[in-house]
Amino acid sequence: MKQSSIQIRLSKKKILLNITLSILFIGIGGWFLFSLSDQKNSILTLLAQGIGGAVILFFSITAMTAIKKITDKKPGITIDDHGIFDNSSHTSIGLIPWKDIKAISEQEALSSQFLVIALKSPNTYFKKATNGMQRNLMKTNIKLYGSPITISSKNLSIDFEELSTLLLKEWNQYS
Repeated sequence: MKQSSIQIRLSKKKILLNITLSILFIGIGGWFLFSLSDQKNSILTLLAQGIGGAVILFFSITAMTAIKKITDKKPGITIDDHGIFDNSSHTSIGLIPWKDIKAISEQEALSSQFLVIALKSPNTYFKKATNGMQRNLMKTNIKLYGSPITISSKNLSIDFEELSTLLLKEWNQYS
C-alpha cells in the first residue's frame, strides 16, 4: 500500500537570517578589503585584502544561493515510498531512492549537525550535479564523511533531532 508523502517546508525565517548574516559578513569583508588597505606594513595589507576578498566572495555566494532558496516554493524535503527528495539547500541533488541508501548517520562539524546519507554507489550521484560548485562540494563530502550527500535542518522548518528521527524511521521502514 502506497503511503502518502511527508513534506517538510523550507523555513523562510532561517533563510532570511542566513541572508542577513551573509550581508553582515560581506560588510566586514569590505572593511578588511578597503579600510585596512592603508596600513604601512604591506604584508598585513595583503593579508587583510586577501581575507576580505575571500570573505566577500564566500558570503556573496551564500547570500545569492539563500536568496534563490527563499523564493523556492517547493518543499525542502519530501519523504515517500520512493525515497527522500532533497531540496533543502543549494547542494541538494533531488531524489535519493531508498534502494540506494546504505546507511544514515549523524555528524557534527563546526557546531552544525547534519545527516550523512551513505550510498551504495556514491559515484553515480556526481552525474546528478548541476554545476561545478556542487560537484566540488560533493567531492569534499566524500573525503570528509564518506558520502557525497549530507542533509541539514539549517533551512528547514524542523529541528535536527526531529529530522534525524523521521528519516531514520522512514529508512528503516523502506530498507
